[in-house]
Amino acid sequence: MSINGESADTALVVAKYFEKIWMGKNALQIEDRVNELDSVIYGNNSIKSAFDMALYDIAAQLAGQPLYQYLGGSKSKVIETDYTVSVGDATKMAADALKIKEAGFPVIKVKIGKGAPMM
Repeated sequence: MSINGESADTALVVAKYFEKIWMGKNALQIEDRVNELDSVIYGNNSIKSAFDMALYDIAAQLAGQPLYQYLGGSKSKVIETDYTVSVGDATKMAADALKIKEAGFPVIKVKIGKGAPMM
C-alpha cells in the first residue's frame, strides 16, 4: 500500500541506488550523506528518512550511547507521539481509533481524505 507515492518495492529499488553512492563513505559525515540522497532522486522521503535514521543510529552506536542520549535527550523527558488511523471506510476507521485509544495512546491522528494536501 502506498500513501505518499512510495511502496516497499519502490523503496527497495531506491535503496539500492543509495547503497551504490554510499559504499565506502564515512557514515559519520551525516550532512554530506543526506545531501547525496537528494542528488540521486527527487522525493522518496520515506526511504530517505530510513537512511537518515540509520546514519544517526550508527553514530550513536559508535559513540557508545543510546540514540536519545546521542541526540541530547534524557530519560526524564517524556515524548508523546500519535498513532495514525489510515483513510478508509468510516466504520473501520472509528473501530480502529477506539482500539488505539483502548491501547493507551494519548494522541490519535485521523486521516480524513485523499488527494492534494489542503493549504
